[in-house]
Amino acid sequence: LEDAFDEEEKYRNVRSRIIRIIGRIGGDQAVAILKKKVDSVDETVRNLILNSLVMCKYQAGDSERPLVREKIRYEVKDAAWTLSVLLDIGDYKNAEKLTEALRNEFRKNRQKVWLLLAMIYPTDTILSAQRNLESKLKEKIASSLEAMDNLLDSDRELKSIVFPLVDDITLAQCRSRLIA
Repeated sequence: LEDAFDEEEKYRNVRSRIIRIIGRIGGDQAVAILKKKVDSVDETVRNLILNSLVMCKYQAGDSERPLVREKIRYEVKDAAWTLSVLLDIGDYKNAEKLTEALRNEFRKNRQKVWLLLAMIYPTDTILSAQRNLESKLKEKIASSLEAMDNLLDSDRELKSIVFPLVDDITLAQCRSRLIA
């Protein structure tokens, strides 16, 4: 599968299928292959690789955690930039497609942060918190925010940049907290 993935003429959909298959197979060998491909230039493939690593319950080792944290910082910076552009555009007429594209990009950033968090914290806890926060049920949101607060309590820097993305606040409040 790895050799098939590496063939340059493979189309994105073929590479995507290969990544999904590797993720479903799981195990140490699958994780090793996925880790080698995680810096793919194709964003769609890269996102699938992150999803597959999480599906394999991959947990970054001590030497890899700083790299994962750096990737989280990058995604948060990208999300902050996207929010700034989105809020600067405001309600301009004829900008609906651009606004939707920016909102989609922000959602992708947030999703990647969740996936990266699942690589350095208990995967099931992170994914459960994500599902509960997206459920829009006040009780589930409150318990998930508390769980995230406790989980990230020992890492103040990460907590300060992740919480604006997961908290139930407006986009303007999120941007303010991210750039503060």
